[in-house]
Amino acid sequence: MTTLVWNAEGAPASGTVITVGNSGGGSGTPFDAVQQGTAAVLQYDAATAANGTYSLRCATGGTSAMSYVRWTTAVGSMASAAGRFYLRLSALPSATRSILALHAAGLASDRATFALLTTGALRLRNASAATVATFTNPLALGTWYRVEYLIGASAAGMWEMHLYAGNNTAAIEDINGGAATSNFGGPVGAASFGYYTSAPSLPDMWFDGLALGDGGALFGPETPATTWQGAATLAGAADGTATGKLVTPGAAALNGSASLSAAERSVAVAGAGLSGAATLLSTGRTAVTATAGLSGAVLLTAAGTVAVPAAVALNAAGVVTADGTVPPGRIVHRPAIGTVARPSTGIVPRP
Repeated sequence: MTTLVWNAEGAPASGTVITVGNSGGGSGTPFDAVQQGTAAVLQYDAATAANGTYSLRCATGGTSAMSYVRWTTAVGSMASAAGRFYLRLSALPSATRSILALHAAGLASDRATFALLTTGALRLRNASAATVATFTNPLALGTWYRVEYLIGASAAGMWEMHLYAGNNTAAIEDINGGAATSNFGGPVGAASFGYYTSAPSLPDMWFDGLALGDGGALFGPETPATTWQGAATLAGAADGTATGKLVTPGAAALNGSASLSAAERSVAVAGAGLSGAATLLSTGRTAVTATAGLSGAVLLTAAGTVAVPAAVALNAAGVVTADGTVPPGRIVHRPAIGTVARPSTGIVPRP
């Protein structure tokens, strides 16, 4: 089974021209060919994105030109094709314009195309460029839409197409067609996205979340990986593995079944340190330094160590690995290493 996916998240920077060489990496399946004609635009753009930070922007200037990206070798030969693309328009074309094509191998002919009408509606056309179906809901300018489709790439292949607002799972419009009049011609061997036929003054158009495969099922909304930046802290009943929560600046959270690991690294626990019923897991030679307090039922497991400042106490089931003090009224076990300063009203049981 072949599955190709691409978003623009591997962009070197906003405004960078998209090339075959920089189209892979964090963006997904690299393109086999790109075309940016004279005065045309084909670049990564951080001004707008369906998901993540970047999208693909294409347009042409006053000179007749093309602006597109294309998969060829990566496609192989697909007897049926499932596809997805996110699309945002800045203006409507002055004439019907094809913006996506599934081609035969070697670009010998088109199997299916999506054309943008002057009304803002999208139309599916077959190998003869005849209309298969047209969405009755036109695309609003400045809005991200998601289009998903299934095409049986043969003279009488079944097909369907669906229009969504962004990542919504409830469709704006669903069209399911029969095989009798499809005429998609044969296997798909290439795919083009953008202005792949030459014309001047074609308006800005953005793509994101491209996907193409022969698995026979719709892709659904894109779920890109999320990254967090800044000084993260562990809070609440966190163990960093199953039910843990990673709280970062901006209230971003990693929870549920997410996993957090810190093998062979030194991790600083800042601010209020670890509190509540927290469990800190450590592997390898991980060291955790507390710059403030450790309280509650805190436990360090595996081969890690806790470096505790002199004025900080680790009570209950904790283990002190450096000099520390015990608050009045508390009971702690004598640690294997380090010392415990007896408080005026504290009790230190004999081990």
